[in-house]
Parts: sequence; structure tokens; C-alpha cells
Amino acid sequence: MDKEAWRFINTFAPWFSAIGTLIAATTAIYLARLNRRIRLKVSANRMFLIIDSEGRTYAASPEFLEMNAMGRPSKPGIRILVTNHGYRKAVITNVYFCHGFSKKKYVAPIAPAGVSLPVTLEEGQDQDFVFPEDVLITQQKERWQKVFSSWRHPSMESLFFKVGVVTSTGKHFRSRVSRKLLNYMQLAMNE
Repeated sequence: MDKEAWRFINTFAPWFSAIGTLIAATTAIYLARLNRRIRLKVSANRMFLIIDSEGRTYAASPEFLEMNAMGRPSKPGIRILVTNHGYRKAVITNVYFCHGFSKKKYVAPIAPAGVSLPVTLEEGQDQDFVFPEDVLITQQKERWQKVFSSWRHPSMESLFFKVGVVTSTGKHFRSRVSRKLLNYMQLAMNE
């Protein structure tokens, strides 16, 4: 190769270094901002609630009830579990159910038993919001009957029935309700 060819090839070096610098700066900014985001995971399941001697309510799976030989009273309930997966502290101000694909239609906010809102979650911490089924269904029965009766395609629209929480920053975190819980809710509303 002659001198002119090498000069031409060397003109690309500043371009490559500029692109490398841009990528490095973008990656650094992304990683710095990653820790600033609130990251919550929300899930809703049907559980059994165990009431201890002091009146506190705990969620337990059916397998635990079979092993529970203490004879504590239990009743069915709904458990909404919120876990903080981020490095930033999150303050939960509201818990709700919603439905709809693009425009979310909110079913009224619900007040959990035994927990006063707002709740602060540190890094890696989780919080149970426990609702006795009989209380939740009597509170929300009229609203949920309207929701379920308005569905033209229940199997399709049930995919968009979600539980959510709102943080103090105004950010919403939602998750689909488990199929088992949704089926139970639909049966309970039709009774």
C-alpha cells in the first residue's frame, strides 16, 4: 500500500475514537441512572389467612395449613405482595385493581387490613397487603359486578385485569391477577 492509502485509512481513527467515547459516556450515564429508578414487583394470589393470638393476620399457603398443628383460626383471603427490586427506597401510597387494554379503568382503591398506607420499602424489602375475602368482596361487589358484566369476551379481557400500586412519585406498578384468583372473584361476584 502506498502513502496515500495509509493517510486515507488514518482519517477514520478520529471517527472511531469519537464513537467509542460516545458509547462509553452513554453507558456510564445509563449505569448511574439505573440505581435511581424505583423497581417494584407486584403479585396477587388467593391464600389462607392465619390470625395469631394478638390479632395480627398472616398469609399462608394451603400446604402450610396442612402442617399447622397449632389450631389457629384461618380463613380465605387475598394477598398482594409488593417487592422492591431496586436500590432506591419506595413509598407505596395506594393499592388498587384496574382493567382495560389501553385506557385503564380503575376499580376503586382498596384498604388493606392491618397495614396503614403509606408504606416505605427499602432495597430488597417486601410488604404483604392482606385482605380477608369476605370483607373485600362486600366492599367491592357492586363495582366488580359492573366490570365483569361489561366484558364481551371474558377470556380475553381477563388478561387485562390487574392489581397495582402507586408510589409517592406517582409511578404505577401493575401485574396480572393470577388465574385462580380471577376465577374465584368472578364466581363470588355472580353469587
